[in-house]
Amino acid sequence: MGSWITLKVRSSMNYALRSVDHSYVSEEALMGAPRSYYPLSQMAWRGRNKLPDSYLYNDAFRASLGYKCYFTLGDINYVKDSFSNRIQYSAISIQDSFKNNYRDSLSVQFRDYS
Repeated sequence: MGSWITLKVRSSMNYALRSVDHSYVSEEALMGAPRSYYPLSQMAWRGRNKLPDSYLYNDAFRASLGYKCYFTLGDINYVKDSFSNRIQYSAISIQDSFKNNYRDSLSVQFRDYS
């Protein structure tokens, strides 16, 4: 019936992500607004608001820094997050109560056995 070809393409341009164009500084100062596009900004019917559309696509996504910053950490002690011998106390359970008092426990009601 027909044939097709599938191509995998990697691009830094995504045409679904349009941006407001702030690169025309003199135009923005004169008109009071940057270049934009219709669904984001309303259509202009006055003469002073008629600016060309912004054809800037995904401005923040295409930006590349060019270098990486690595931060060194000083010598720190081992932080223990696992408490295998900790017993945490709860409130006293009252029989025929609608509230489960075994679930009420404060963060200071514990004892470490290690």
